[in-house]
Formats: sequence, structure tokens, C-alpha cells
Amino acid sequence: HSAGIEVAIVTSENTELVARRAAKLKIKHLFQGVQDKQKVVEGLINELQLSWPLVAYIGDDVNDLPVIGAVGLSAAVNDAMQAVRDAADYVCERVGGCAAFREFVELILSSQSHAAN
Repeated sequence: HSAGIEVAIVTSENTELVARRAAKLKIKHLFQGVQDKQKVVEGLINELQLSWPLVAYIGDDVNDLPVIGAVGLSAAVNDAMQAVRDAADYVCERVGGCAAFREFVELILSSQSHAAN
């Protein structure tokens, strides 16, 4: 995207709604029906020649915990399971589906602009 950030959706769900949303937002990395999110994220990290500390991740359920524990910056939506909220670096004020992702992205972009100054 314009900020030079690669965005991916890794979800255990498999719905047309998610596919349409990804297309609308021009998100080219879409992984649906995923059971082992850590394996998928690791594959994407290798493909993009990144490393775990350079990855930010937002989640809401126990299957997100392995990735949340491995990335450089993690977040939980406000209505995430308590274990996810406890493990995350940041807990969004917003709940999932109500602009929590946008809140997390704005946090990242804000921290990047502060680091650049």
C-alpha cells in the first residue's frame, strides 16, 4: 500500500464477504479457511523476505496466539478472548468489525511518523 506496508488477511473463516472486502481494499494476500495461522504467516514472511520482528498482527481468538507471541507488534480487538487481550501488546478500543483494524493501522502509521521525526 502507499505507506509501503504489505497487508494480509489470514482467517479461519471462508466467506465471500471477506474476499470482497480484500478485493475492495486491494489486499493481495488473502488466506481463508486457515487452521494453522503461524504456518501461513511464516510462509508469507519468507515469501516477502521479512522477519518476525518486522510483522504487526491483530487477532481475536486462541488460534491467533502463536502468531501474537511471535511478531514484533501485536494487537487484539476489544472483544477478543481474554487470553488474546492479555498476550497482545495493544488492545484496540474498537471491537472486531467496527474499525479495530483501522485503529491499529493508524497506531502503526503514527508510530512510524514519530520515529521518522
